[in-house]
Amino acid sequence: MQRLIAYFIAAVLLAAGLVLTVANSQHALEVLAGAGSAKAAYRLGEYHSNSQNEETYDLDRALRWFEQAAGSGDLEALYHVGQLHFTGSVKNHSYEAAYLSFLKGAEAGHVPSMHSLAMMYGLGLGVEQDLLAAERWYQKVVNLGNAATQLNLALLYFNHPEAFGAEKAALAARELQKQADLGDATAALTLGQALIEGNGVDQDVEKGIALLFEAAETEPDAAYLFLGSTYLRGLVARRTMPRQWNFLKNPLHWEMT
Repeated sequence: MQRLIAYFIAAVLLAAGLVLTVANSQHALEVLAGAGSAKAAYRLGEYHSNSQNEETYDLDRALRWFEQAAGSGDLEALYHVGQLHFTGSVKNHSYEAAYLSFLKGAEAGHVPSMHSLAMMYGLGLGVEQDLLAAERWYQKVVNLGNAATQLNLALLYFNHPEAFGAEKAALAARELQKQADLGDATAALTLGQALIEGNGVDQDVEKGIALLFEAAETEPDAAYLFLGSTYLRGLVARRTMPRQWNFLKNPLHWEMT
């Protein structure tokens, strides 16, 4: 009877979104999770993956709760399972486990899982490298309106021109240029690096540097670091030490004397 009462109280609090703000919240969640509540199991996973609370922070325990929630069909929990394995944050982690989690989530329509699955196919982590599968899953995400994934698709084309051909790389470059013109710093940074290196596109160092300067307005660390590297390697004229150090010191927070 006492357990039944505890279950009832916990269920009411969980439905009201108050479980994590009351005393004995962990016990209340465990009662619900033990009775089969996927929502409670997911909350426990979040509870133990919160690094701001040192007393309860335990990613292996978080994994077990996320796995329980995922077993009940919670796709967000399944994604967390994949992430914990992919980042090596838990004992006995494996890329294969991450791949299987992302695959299941992607096939069920979970967009972040689709993106992560494409990445794993592209890198060949947890599964044999399959560039066409990576392209297919990235494209699915792009078609759902996720513009940020367009960057990953472009990089796939830039890094593997032998698999996709120059036409797709050129198309990706034009799309990134459109986004850069609209003020997307990440697009400018991605295209700028590709142009400087001649990676998948015709090399155009000056245009690439111009794009990196644009990106530096909102993404200074990455842009300045790559600009500094460009000058240090002598890819442009006027290669002077003061200018090199000026670019390199910004993201690395070096104190110049």
